[in-house]
Parts: sequence; C-alpha cells; structure tokens
Amino acid sequence: MAAMAENATRRTFAVRPDFREAFWLTAFLWCGVLGFLNVASILGGTVSTVGEYLTIILAPVFAVTIAGVLFLAFWLMAGRNVLIAWPAVGIAALVAAALMTGADFGSQWVLHHIFDAHRMPDTSRMSVLIISALYLCIYTTNTALIWITSANRHMREQQHRIAVRDADNLRAELRALRLQLDPHFVINALNGVCVLIADRRYDHAERMIERLATFMRATQDYSPENTITLADEMELTEDYLAVEAERFGDRMVVAFHCDPDIASVRVPNLLLQPLVENAVKYGVNQSSTPVTVSIRAERLETDRIRLVVANDGGAAASELSGSGLGEGSTRSRLAISYGVDATFDAGPTASGYRVEITLPIRQAQSHAVSPPVGISRVLSPPVGISRVLA
Repeated sequence: MAAMAENATRRTFAVRPDFREAFWLTAFLWCGVLGFLNVASILGGTVSTVGEYLTIILAPVFAVTIAGVLFLAFWLMAGRNVLIAWPAVGIAALVAAALMTGADFGSQWVLHHIFDAHRMPDTSRMSVLIISALYLCIYTTNTALIWITSANRHMREQQHRIAVRDADNLRAELRALRLQLDPHFVINALNGVCVLIADRRYDHAERMIERLATFMRATQDYSPENTITLADEMELTEDYLAVEAERFGDRMVVAFHCDPDIASVRVPNLLLQPLVENAVKYGVNQSSTPVTVSIRAERLETDRIRLVVANDGGAAASELSGSGLGEGSTRSRLAISYGVDATFDAGPTASGYRVEITLPIRQAQSHAVSPPVGISRVLSPPVGISRVLA
C-alpha cells in the first residue's frame, strides 16, 4: 500500500505541465484577483492619477511574467523524486512572491519619480511583509493550477497509451481469430471440393475454389483499419457462407438483403464475418433441422444504417451464440472506428439469436458498385446453399 501511495505521488511530476494551459490559468487567476482589488480601489476613490492607473495595467503583466518561475520549477522537476520536487516548487513560490513584491514596490517608486502626483504606498516593514504574504498565497494557488495542468497532461498521455494498447490488443485478437478460422474453414472447404469432384460436379467445384480463394485473399489482406463498401462486405460474407454450405447442405438456409442505396457505404472490412461464423457455429451446427441465417443491411430514417445477423437455431443458438470471441472483437472494432456513434446489441430471440449494429453512413469516395446486393444475387447454380430473396 505504501509503495502504491509513493508511486501515485511520483506521478505528480511525471510529465511537464502544458504551457498553454498553465499560461491561461495563471492569467485568469491574476487578472481575477487584481481586477477585483483594482475595481474596489477605483470605486473607493483611491486611484486618481495616471501613475496609479498604470500600476493597474503593469501589475498583472508583472505577476504573470514572474509566474514563469513556477512553470520553470515544474519543468525542471519533471520526473524527479517528490522529496526533491516539492521543496523546489515551494522555494520557487517564495522566490516568485519576493520578486513580485519587489516589482510592485519598485514600479511604484519609478512611477513616483516620473509623475509627481503619484503617491508611494506604505513601505514600512510590516506593510512589506503583509504584501509579500498575500503574494505568496496567490502564488501558492498559482502553483496548484500549474500542477493541475501537469496532472491533466499526464492523464491524457496515460489515456493515449491505454488506447494504443487496446488497439494493439485488438489487432492481436483479430489476428488470432483469423488464424483460428483458417484451419477448420480450409479443411472443410477442401473436403467439400473433394466431394464435388468425386460427384463429377466440376463446375461447382471450380466455383467453390474461386470463392474460397476470394475469401482467403480478403482475410490475408485484412487490416482492422481498412474499410470496404457494404456491397463488397456482403459479397465476402456470401463467399464465406457458400463455402460453409457445402458442409451443411439443406440444413442451412441463407437470407441476404441490402438496400441498394447504401451499397456504397464504407464499413470496416470483415465486420460481419465473425458474427456470421457464430451464427453458423452455434446455430446451424447445433441443430439437426434447417436453420435460417439472415443478414440484412438497411438504411434508417437518419443518416445511419442497421446491420442485422440472426439465426433461428432455437434454444441452443440462444444459449451459445454470444459465447464466442466474435462479438467481443466486433464491439472493440466498432468502439475504435466509431466511438459512441456506433451501437451493438446482441441477445437471444424467441427462435434463436440476433445481433444488431447501427453505424453512421460513410460513403465511398469513388467506386464502381457491384451488382445490387439488395436485389439478391443468386448463386447460380446453388452450391448447397438456399437463397431466400429479401
């Protein structure tokens, strides 16, 4: 516990303060304090000569400039042990108060010799001590404000490091998911090709290999930061399901729908694949009766789209579909790509499991739209996959 407290204290001087924030907080402090005192003096009739009005202008300039001593102390003490840093900052506050006291009385003396009507303040020892103590109190407050800028900067840097770490972890997780996918998916696909060749369905086998190659090429070129059009994303998903269909045959029914006017919307590549894989793994694979896997992309009334992946695999799908890594990785990708602008809802339904994503619309800069996905591109002839036209 003591070690944790010491580490927390050391973070006080872990980074240098932000100059801009420190400057504006210092200026606000001194202009506020001196402005209040000067307004009171003017209303009280104690300010009447040119020299006295000049002191109103010069005082905050001197105060903010001398506060640079505090900023310099924080700058030099960054990364030092607090047993050294705090005393150094305290000494800097004393020095700043002494300098401000000297600047105050010194400027009064100069103005008194320039303007005969300018009145000198009380220069007795007690008066000087009181003024110095007041300046020390204000500079102590100034020290706290500069510390706040240092702490804020340190917090922002920590948040940035955490965000970078989370992004790196997400990339590693997605790479692991890809490696996890490749072996069983490729083996099943190759087995399907062998069956087609054995049945002398050479055209089907050729299309199967083409779809497998297209999908595997997309996974190898995959990067979490890349985006593709929704039409291309749906086509990749279709390629994946066409390959999986060889394993399940009539047990898997697939329904695709994509509104044609959102086919050019940009989405993270392979966004749907982990969700579709979950639907196949926990919906179709767990059921002995036909299961419908539906993928829908719709435009909402606002400038947003809704993506839905659902299956009607029954109780088994409801219990297991949310247990895979796909949902977690998809949530993380959405958080990094869209922040709070994206929503992700998943849960069991009366007949199976449903995942719904809403995203803001991002149009492609330039593209050639593929055949309209929403109008349903039919696998011809069907490679073991039933298409339900939306």
